[in-house]
Amino acid sequence: MKKMDTIEEKTRKGHKNESFESGVEFLLHEIIISQEDSAYHVLPKDRMKIAHCMQGTGKIRQNNKMYEYVQDTCFILPAGIDCRISGDDRTGARWEYILVDQDKILRMLYPYNQSYIKKYAGNSWDCILFSYADSGDFSHIQVIMELLFQELREKKLLYMDNTSGLLQILLVYLFRNKNAVSDLGTEAVGYHHGFDAIYPAISYIQEHYQENIDVRDLAHLCNMSVSYMRKKFTNYIHMGPQEFLVRIRIKKACEMMITSQQSIEDIAYMVGFQSKSSFYRNFNQYVGCSPLKWKGKKLKQG
Repeated sequence: MKKMDTIEEKTRKGHKNESFESGVEFLLHEIIISQEDSAYHVLPKDRMKIAHCMQGTGKIRQNNKMYEYVQDTCFILPAGIDCRISGDDRTGARWEYILVDQDKILRMLYPYNQSYIKKYAGNSWDCILFSYADSGDFSHIQVIMELLFQELREKKLLYMDNTSGLLQILLVYLFRNKNAVSDLGTEAVGYHHGFDAIYPAISYIQEHYQENIDVRDLAHLCNMSVSYMRKKFTNYIHMGPQEFLVRIRIKKACEMMITSQQSIEDIAYMVGFQSKSSFYRNFNQYVGCSPLKWKGKKLKQG
């Protein structure tokens, strides 16, 4: 029997340990498991857990089930389920995660409908477990999760409002995953239909980010006018389609800088930027440093 330790949490620089009324602890927790650490790290049972493996391999134990994980594995667990994470003795592991009071999110989602709050308070769904590389049926949830972690990392203007909205959308999708959403009423349906309506544009950007993408084509995919599509996209993704495209390109560039031998300039063109200067400007804006400096830090971290 392996010894079970409490979580070693390391607060990201600049993030305060505080909560706010949206129900998420306004802190990105980290679990760092060294190669010599054979213990299971236990996540709090009384909160919904949204987690992403940043590096490493190992095993996740959830109640009586065991799963193996690799880098970019993600999971979402409702409150009330035990979750323990261990790392591989060859690689160790590093996770980031958020703890959420799902009942509080329900109260925000239905402020004037106590019957829905009582009906779904404490309700749960099956474990959602997927990889960024193969999200399959959970591609909608992956988009929401990536945006949620991004908001909490960057802490830009109105990020609390954006996080609150993303958590509400995520919770509705989780309930729909267990076929409960048909009873949630028109408030929840509005969230689904709004996000579903713009999903063709999201999916197209993710698949064709290397190409020149015209916003008129995105609007056509969604059967909307350009202005209406922009409005809906911003309402549900909390950024415009062009900014979303740039962020996808930056993310792909980061992956390629670590996994390929291509030069930074070549990578910039391969992910869709039209000039080196545009790539450097946008990279610095969203990551906070130059591509060369970022790559150097990542290589030093191993």
